Amino acid sequence: MFFSPLATGSIGMRTGNLVIVENVNNNIVRQVVPLTGNAIGTPNLVLSPAGLTSLFGAGAVQQFNLSNTGTGPVTITTWGSTGDFNISNIFTTCGNPIPAGASCNAFVSFNPNAVRLRQAHLFVLSNTNNTNSFQSMTLTGFGTP
Repeated sequence: MFFSPLATGSIGMRTGNLVIVENVNNNIVRQVVPLTGNAIGTPNLVLSPAGLTSLFGAGAVQQFNLSNTGTGPVTITTWGSTGDFNISNIFTTCGNPIPAGASCNAFVSFNPNAVRLRQAHLFVLSNTNNTNSFQSMTLTGFGTP
């Protein structure tokens, strides 16, 4: 037996009964077992825009958005960036967890170590229960003196 609530978007306690009918010595016996379960929401994290491509020069900062389009809270396990890009918990409006239906902004800064086109990735690992529990976006910037 498993619990799988059918009401999409509806969370909270559910009740029901398991009815067992059996024949005991030619007598029909009916057993009723009460059941309860708690329907929890499903978190869904969306990063936008799909990538950041207009960062020029040292110290450039750009905003990105994290939206929870699901019915349960999104808990960010870890996030960060690679290469010449840095994300800081100081520059964010995000609480953790991000409530269902909420969104927040965070900022990534560009600190190139060379004068040329640089590319890296921003990544977010969360508790979403689908193949998107690990999300990333491409970061592109041009280092200038």
